[in-house]
Amino acid sequence: DGSRIAFEHLGDGDMMPAQVFVMGADGSNPRTVTSSPDRRWYAESDPSWSPEGSKIVHWSYGYGIAATDHSGGVPNTLYSAFPQVAYGTKPVWSRVGIIAFTRGRSPMSSPAVWTLTLASREARQVIANGYDADWSPSGSRIAFTSTRIQ
Repeated sequence: DGSRIAFEHLGDGDMMPAQVFVMGADGSNPRTVTSSPDRRWYAESDPSWSPEGSKIVHWSYGYGIAATDHSGGVPNTLYSAFPQVAYGTKPVWSRVGIIAFTRGRSPMSSPAVWTLTLASREARQVIANGYDADWSPSGSRIAFTSTRIQ
């Protein structure tokens, strides 16, 4: 609804890893989204709102692609395949409950856009040699970045 902003703070590069935060659109009340039962801080990145605005999907070193309630809590793992799914995965939620993300963004492999259907937890590659996906407003198409020359 535009009243809140989810963002990634890069941390200090030493003792505090990158974290996902939520704050008011006016900059008020910034707070971390995730907590951990073992009181550990895991690196996190790339928050994206669920269609109804109640959850945030993001990448977490401890939980993989995870969803967390916008008000905070322990992340719920949706898909984990480290190191193929790591920092820079950039999961994005469609209007119809499908998450697009980058898998294989490392020097050892070519990145590809995958989708994760939440109802079945089925993940599949949909675009080879692509990354940084985002959904069209209708949720029927995916825009992405690629190094392919056609």
